[in-house]
Amino acid sequence: MTTAVGAALHVTNGDSAGDVIERSRFEGRVLSWQDVPHEGPLLPGTRRDFLHARAAFLAEEGWQDAATIRRALEGRDRKLLEALREGREVVLWFEHDLLDQLQLIEILSLAGEPDVNLTGLNSGTPTRSRASRSFTAWGSSNRTSSSRSGPCVDR
Repeated sequence: MTTAVGAALHVTNGDSAGDVIERSRFEGRVLSWQDVPHEGPLLPGTRRDFLHARAAFLAEEGWQDAATIRRALEGRDRKLLEALREGREVVLWFEHDLLDQLQLIEILSLAGEPDVNLTGLNSGTPTRSRASRSFTAWGSSNRTSSSRSGPCVDR
């Protein structure tokens, strides 16, 4: 998919949803928020410590080595924050199940950095905000399926 500067960032719960979006009429990049937050540690503290613990756990589960996973998680976070700081629209594609809701909580928490302003958040119908930084949330009528094929794939 060719991405224009300033195009939307579509954040999904995994590869399956990301693949559907890539084949659709939607423009922009797809970022799969791959992790299984309902399994393993979710430690309080710094983001760095949190990602280190997640990477160690996922490595123990056989996904990849911890250093590779940690770099992928850090890169994923960086891509989301860069899109928000650049004022690009971020479209969230998540369902009502536990996995998706935990991923969504993590994303909104991360986006709650002091210099990130969340506006236009809405569940149900897609919206476009004129604010400098915005999220668009797609409701349950726009569901896609999830996948656990591996951590942090960005296309």
